[in-house]
Amino acid sequence: NETLEPNIGLRFTEALRGAFQRYGVVKVVNDPDQADAVFRARILAVSSQVRDVTSNTDISLQNQVYLTVAGELRRRSGQLLWREAKLTNSQSY
Repeated sequence: NETLEPNIGLRFTEALRGAFQRYGVVKVVNDPDQADAVFRARILAVSSQVRDVTSNTDISLQNQVYLTVAGELRRRSGQLLWREAKLTNSQSY
């Protein structure tokens, strides 16, 4: 985590693990020695933007969060399977 956002690394890890488990394409293991491949990521930036406010009080009704990460997936042997130097995703809440 290269941001000042507390606990973002843990929340990102849990969300990513949950997504992998829901899709069922891969099996997530705790021990890297039991894995066929290891995914490593660094959180580069996190920011938010107000998307919608009430007309008379300026209270935020909808926000957009942007998360930028760098990641790579490697076999245990070290062979690179996938790499992205800067990937940004956003979600409204």
